[in-house]
Amino acid sequence: MIRSTTSTKTGSFYARLGTLIFLAALVSATVPAVCACGWYSCRNIPPYNSPDDYASPETSVVTGIAPYGDNLSRLYEQGTLLYETGKYREALEVYDQALARSPGFGLAWIGRGHTLYMLDRNHEALDAYTHALLLDPLDSASWADTASVLVRLNRYRDALEAADRAVALNPGNSYAWGVRGYAKNQFGEYTEALLAFNTAIALDPDDSFAWSSKGYTLNYLGRYPVALEALNHSLTLAPDDTTTIMLKAQVLLSLDRDAEALELTRTACEAEPDNSFVWSGRGDVFHELGRNTEAQKAYHKALALDPTSAYAWSGAGDILYSTGDYSGANSAYDKALGTEQHFKEIWLSQGDTLAALGRYPESLYAYDRALSLDRNYRPAQENRTQLLKLHGQYLRVSRVNENIVWITRGNIHPSTNAGLTPPENC
Repeated sequence: MIRSTTSTKTGSFYARLGTLIFLAALVSATVPAVCACGWYSCRNIPPYNSPDDYASPETSVVTGIAPYGDNLSRLYEQGTLLYETGKYREALEVYDQALARSPGFGLAWIGRGHTLYMLDRNHEALDAYTHALLLDPLDSASWADTASVLVRLNRYRDALEAADRAVALNPGNSYAWGVRGYAKNQFGEYTEALLAFNTAIALDPDDSFAWSSKGYTLNYLGRYPVALEALNHSLTLAPDDTTTIMLKAQVLLSLDRDAEALELTRTACEAEPDNSFVWSGRGDVFHELGRNTEAQKAYHKALALDPTSAYAWSGAGDILYSTGDYSGANSAYDKALGTEQHFKEIWLSQGDTLAALGRYPESLYAYDRALSLDRNYRPAQENRTQLLKLHGQYLRVSRVNENIVWITRGNIHPSTNAGLTPPENC
């Protein structure tokens, strides 16, 4: 049986906990509209100026305002007011009216993108930002907005390229630096991620998201005391940010301050009893403390609130694994991956579970999926190597044109065919 240690505070459990907390909050569509944390707040819409403040259409097509006068300006201002008060669907209707009158109205495309982003209509938001960039390809802010919605769509390489464009156009764009750091984290490039977050903080010391992200990255690097400092600073700026609270609980566990971690998650659940995310975080803390019955109840509560939560299904799978119910654990991980396939930690856990079930080709495939998301992901590297060492007589892996094929005692199976079962004597 192969398993990365979950009973020690340096094992894969903590990597999974940190990353899933961070990602679950980032991609959540239930984030409050107004929050001090930069990425989760109402996104800033450029202010409308009078037509006289813009160049003529021959020299600047992005605004599309000059030929239309006050009617268009009033539509834009109305849409922005609705957006800023959280009336996103009404705002969208008004921006669409403005664009129907002037398809070249760049600010309306940006407003439309922001509104769709807040409605979690991410593909449409990307389309809106793309229209804005076609009108003004030198707009750093629109490149940063494009990068953030690409993150939500799990297109991390594209997100990094867009963030790099934003930074190149405007090195003072703190938001773009934050997105860049997040994308770097997804590729295991933590030192570069830390540099990006530090740059964002230098540009905007009150950016609570950058401070929280810095804490996450330092925690992943095992620098727990300074990670705690960064998270505490973030919480002075955004005291109610549940992402940072859950990350702080993780760091407290790593520092053997278990009682504080448990109390922190308790107060978070009391403050937001209908938040699946915080219940999953409390389940993680109970699990680490060996209180599996309480952990299971917390995960079940999280799943009752959100049956599609990859975070909660992954935690439930960990509990089942720890009790020796490998089939149940594998089923839970399947449900987690059915919702979100870009969590390397869940692929690692499923790889361990499939190995315990003797389903070695599938286990190897799961480890490779984890490594495809982060080639430097050490737990997956180590478990994959151990699997091949223990069961090399049955398994070997060939890479042909970057495609993996399984060769199990002479039988070749495409790696894309999930649910493979090795021969009976394997």
